[in-house]
Amino acid sequence: MANAGIGIESDTMKAAIIGGTSFSGRIGAPIGMLAGAFIIGRICHAFDCCDLAALPYLLAPWAQRVPA
Repeated sequence: MANAGIGIESDTMKAAIIGGTSFSGRIGAPIGMLAGAFIIGRICHAFDCCDLAALPYLLAPWAQRVPA
């Protein structure tokens, strides 16, 4: 459980911005953050359930990741 939150930093930032938090800070409401988290959670769940993780790469083949 020590690694439970690793890798979700971008999801939390997306949820804050969708919820109405300003990029410059100081402006936002907790209810907006919760709404943003709900929206991001539903989008991520839909991508997992419908196996759409590769969708961006199917739509834009030039954006393929380069193997390391």
